[in-house]
Amino acid sequence: MNLTYEDKIKYLRRYRNAICEINRLEDEIAKWRSLAEKVTASLALAPGGSTGDRIPSAVEHIEECIAKRERELSALCVLRDEIGKAIETVADERLARLLRLRYIDHLRVEEIAEQEHIDFRWTQKLLRRGIEKMAV
Repeated sequence: MNLTYEDKIKYLRRYRNAICEINRLEDEIAKWRSLAEKVTASLALAPGGSTGDRIPSAVEHIEECIAKRERELSALCVLRDEIGKAIETVADERLARLLRLRYIDHLRVEEIAEQEHIDFRWTQKLLRRGIEKMAV
């Protein structure tokens, strides 16, 4: 398949988006755990308190989030390999390295420029050149 430059950018950003989704799920798990702990603590202090359906519901939601996170992590590994192979289609090792730094390691262009000791604008041009040379 021969994608446009914009389509290649979307293709490469899928990895970052997947990581964001995993982070979101981890935050949700932490919030539900915190809520379950607060409910447990407040019910323990109340005379004759009852857990009702709130704790089992929270535990169920936590388990669902954990299962989804595990599925997302498995898919993330496959996606990382797929994107890594796409980057490997760039014959110029320098361009491929810049693409890995940007789309796998998630460095900002400024960070890449500093790390590679090259001008920011030149880094942008090299990244664009690498994306254009990528065969996907």
